[in-house]
Amino acid sequence: MKKIILIFIVMCVLLTLCSCKSNTTNSERSEREEVSSTTVSEQTYDDFNYKVENNGIIITRFLNDSENVIIPSEINNKSVKSMGKDSFYQRTEMKSIFIPDSVVSIEENAFYRCYSLEKMEISKYVQQIGSNPFFRCTALTQITVDPENQNFSEKDGVLFNKDKTTLLVYPEGKADDVYYIPVSVKTIAADAFGYSCNFTLLYIGENVDEFPDHNIIVNNPETTLVVKAGSTAEQYAKEYQIKYNFN
Repeated sequence: MKKIILIFIVMCVLLTLCSCKSNTTNSERSEREEVSSTTVSEQTYDDFNYKVENNGIIITRFLNDSENVIIPSEINNKSVKSMGKDSFYQRTEMKSIFIPDSVVSIEENAFYRCYSLEKMEISKYVQQIGSNPFFRCTALTQITVDPENQNFSEKDGVLFNKDKTTLLVYPEGKADDVYYIPVSVKTIAADAFGYSCNFTLLYIGENVDEFPDHNIIVNNPETTLVVKAGSTAEQYAKEYQIKYNFN
């Protein structure tokens, strides 16, 4: 009888230990999930909403209407790495913005409808730029790129990839009536000419053989493409019913 009682006591002790271990594991799991949730949730610092991903800061929204904006290089001892999609959407009063060297990414439509933004400087550290982040920035006249940047370049204020084979962004506020696409260009990126540009003549060389799958002249019906006869540009103009002449 004593032996049976002893076995019963031992079993009770073992069950209690297992329960404690299970509770501890569940508690730890809950704590990890809470930390993970906090890591990806949106937070606020001064005039910025942001989130933390891969131990870096992504600016998700600017909350003010300042004319001159300075992005911090760090928030809570973490580097600001990215200007997120739509992060400065319709900040219509913003004329200038300082982007620190910590930023390596400018995402699609980051500055969409920033109508007063006049210039943009791309540092040598920027590695990735999404599809025209300056769409409908109608006052933007110039984009400059640090010559040491390994991914991007500019010519006459227009943004290209490093070897100028892809035209990425033509500033919508650039005042020229005529634009000659450099002979090195083979590809015109989607939304490269934004919503409306001021030129009425766009010269496209026969080396350009890759176009977006839509009309690159979104809101300027007066623009005429000047192309080579028999070129891909001529076929493109015909397909999207864009006015064109031969060079």
